[in-house]
Amino acid sequence: MSSPVRKSALSKIQDEQDDALTVNLVDDGDLRIHVTRKKHLRTSDLPIVTQQTFLVSSAVMRIASPVWRIMFDPQGHFMESQRSLTHGDVDFPEDDPDALLCILRIAHLQFRKIPETLDYAKLLNLAIICDKYDTVALVRPWVAKWEEQTKALAWNTGCEGYLFIAWTFGDSPTYEKLAKPLVYDSTSDKAGRLLNCSGNLIGDNFPPAAFDTILTARRTTIAALFDACYKLVDSYLSDQLVCQHVEHWGSYHLVPECVRKECDTLVFGSLVKGMKGLGIWPTILTSGDYHGSISELMKGLRSLPCFMLAAKNQSSRAHTCCSFMPRLDLEIKRIEESIMPSGVDDSHREHMRQQAQK
Repeated sequence: MSSPVRKSALSKIQDEQDDALTVNLVDDGDLRIHVTRKKHLRTSDLPIVTQQTFLVSSAVMRIASPVWRIMFDPQGHFMESQRSLTHGDVDFPEDDPDALLCILRIAHLQFRKIPETLDYAKLLNLAIICDKYDTVALVRPWVAKWEEQTKALAWNTGCEGYLFIAWTFGDSPTYEKLAKPLVYDSTSDKAGRLLNCSGNLIGDNFPPAAFDTILTARRTTIAALFDACYKLVDSYLSDQLVCQHVEHWGSYHLVPECVRKECDTLVFGSLVKGMKGLGIWPTILTSGDYHGSISELMKGLRSLPCFMLAAKNQSSRAHTCCSFMPRLDLEIKRIEESIMPSGVDDSHREHMRQQAQK
């Protein structure tokens, strides 16, 4: 077993090799892939841009990926096919160099040079390449180990792209677990774009339609919560009294109407004052008007103070049964359990099922 110092030294040498202007993956390669490498220095906001070349075998590329099989088909009509046949060169300017090189090393059987660990950003870049060129099957033997080392970060703010990682590699359980908090905790700006807990935009590296699915789940839930609140308000604005307080005068009877009106007025005042504090009263809001998170809204609703009539004398009791909170809390639970969408649709589940089989 190598010592930590030895392993660190080997990693440094490997990094230097991967940063070389030309990386030969096969001595008799017939195709040069040109990528753009950007390196940021602490002293400057502008990256240093260099071009790097990977010398590869086009035959290996065609075996490694069904996309590359079409791109580099000698009989094909793609621009990459024609250029590779004519000049032996092709540009991949949009692809992350490290992620692409990792896949190329696997394809060219350079297993000793495959990184043992990948941080979140590198694993996300690898997932993007695997999705683009359909190379999930190629990297499958390493995925579990790489995910094991980064999955704990998946729930951290700023790591929302792990949803794409799970979607690409067919990790349906993780995807389901990640989508739900995004529905609960995301906020939105006035343009309707999703924001994370730090107020930063999310969705740049999301699976297809995932943004819309999560946004729809968020709006559906907020609309249901608003509906519950405004129906509760309407119950106090109607002609029918809500107070059902009873006193024992030989037998149980409802208290006089004037007392019930007083009770309803006090409880209703507590309700609308609390809702005003949450910004959802007196203006009747729609789900698109609310930009906070569902978790904050639910917490606020469950924390609304409710003032009730105190006992008038020693023979009477306080109107503790007249609080609106049991009804409101019951509605929130019903919405969570029966109405709130998961943020995952069937197309995502089917895609991940297929990916998991690769």
